[in-house]
Amino acid sequence: MIYLDYAANHPSEEAAIHRFCEAERSFCGNVNSTHPAGEAARAEMERITTSIASLLGAEGAEIIYTSGATESNNTAIKGIARARRHLGKHIISTPLEHASVSGCLTYLREQGYEIDLLDIGRDGKADPEQFKELLRPDTVLAAVTAVDSELGIVQPLEAVKDILKSFPNCALHVDATQAIGRLPVAFAGLDTMSLAPPQIRGPQWQRPSDKKKRADDGASAERRRRHQPVSGRHSGPVPGGVHRDSPAAGGGEQGGKCPQGDFAFQ
Repeated sequence: MIYLDYAANHPSEEAAIHRFCEAERSFCGNVNSTHPAGEAARAEMERITTSIASLLGAEGAEIIYTSGATESNNTAIKGIARARRHLGKHIISTPLEHASVSGCLTYLREQGYEIDLLDIGRDGKADPEQFKELLRPDTVLAAVTAVDSELGIVQPLEAVKDILKSFPNCALHVDATQAIGRLPVAFAGLDTMSLAPPQIRGPQWQRPSDKKKRADDGASAERRRRHQPVSGRHSGPVPGGVHRDSPAAGGGEQGGKCPQGDFAFQ
């Protein structure tokens, strides 16, 4: 078999698998434990988090680890919508988004939010001018993918960011899953961003296959920040999620030893 579906998943890099197994063997403690094994695991987690954050122009405290890009997108989009519902219920996005984004928008529409989707030109790009025309005082979120996963078209994020400078009530979420490892990715000018290691030869993982309402609609916490409202824009942003100005600042369960999820930034 010749595998070509790299937009969905990359084969894991041998070095990444080796490092993952090494971390599992070396850091067996729970990062929330106060005994030496827990302290060692926490120190290693902080070292890795700081290293990842530095690559994206973020702070380590802004990073949230999740189970994958789906949870990251859910965390960011639903969190922002809830946090800013007192400012309005209008959201702008594109028809190019991953199902985890469009699914969130469908859910929010059912909750009374108004969703506008940008037209896509013959070049495969969303129109910044139409985006500007659709913006309203009650627009609280724009969700625009960095790169279309089907055709690989790079979307005009710089133009979108420039336009939003005049709309402080509107947060910008970017699903950069298809951009990481292929294009320069930084958090500057964004509110939240989702990334995923499987697209950059990172470790794969299996998601639970139960029929219960999953974390996508609200569940466990990463430092009590996963699935909590996120708000505020900063000029500046790893797997799992990263966001700024989280309403929670500590605690929560965190059993992992090394980053494997996606990112949502704010």
